[in-house]
Amino acid sequence: MPNSPYRRGRSRLAAAAALALAACAVASPVSLRLQVTTAADWADLAALQRAAAEAAGTTVRDVAGIAPRRFALTLDCPDAVACDASRERLRASALITDVADDRRERPPPSPHPPSSR
Repeated sequence: MPNSPYRRGRSRLAAAAALALAACAVASPVSLRLQVTTAADWADLAALQRAAAEAAGTTVRDVAGIAPRRFALTLDCPDAVACDASRERLRASALITDVADDRRERPPPSPHPPSSR
């Protein structure tokens, strides 16, 4: 029975499995957390975020002050290779004097956002 419901179900399952496997093969976005030392003081973190994004050539999701002229920032890249290239562009920038991976321990995100009451 070439067109039985059992056979159609198996072929749909095989197609779904192949589609899922192909989706896994596509590069997934990568976030890279860095600590940078800047050449100048930055009181305006939003301005630093824009300048770092321009220098890195990718989106900078957030910036947090650690110490004077020392900041943590997160690069959002399409893949690991793009993040490596963005890190090198930051290193080459006159804006940044030092770039290092941010290896500080951070608590895991809360599974549920707090409710507002």
